Amino acid sequence: MLDEGRTFAPTPSTTKSYSKILATPKPAKATKRQATAQVREKNKHEWICKFDFVGNTKLIASSTYMVTGCGVYDGKYYIDEISHIMSGDGGYTVSGTAHRVLAGY
Repeated sequence: MLDEGRTFAPTPSTTKSYSKILATPKPAKATKRQATAQVREKNKHEWICKFDFVGNTKLIASSTYMVTGCGVYDGKYYIDEISHIMSGDGGYTVSGTAHRVLAGY
C-alpha cells in the first residue's frame, strides 16, 4: 500500500523490466499448458483419504494402488505418506494418507 500523500515513481530499471514483460507475450500453447497445470494442481487434492490397515510391508509412500469395492471411491490412489506401527503386544498396523490420481495418469 502507498502512504497517503506519497507518490510512486518507478525507477528506470523497473520501467525497463516492465516493458520487457509486455514486449514478450507467451505463446498461446504455453499459456494453455500453464492454465491446465494450475487446474490439475487444484484438483489434485479433491479426493483425499486417511487409512488404517493391518500391517502390510508392501504399502510404501510414493506408490499407487487401485481401490475397488468402495463405490464412488473406487479408483487409483497415490500414497502421500505412510507410517508402519508395531505395538509392544505384537500388533502391526499401517496408517497414512493418499490422494486420488487424476484421469490420464
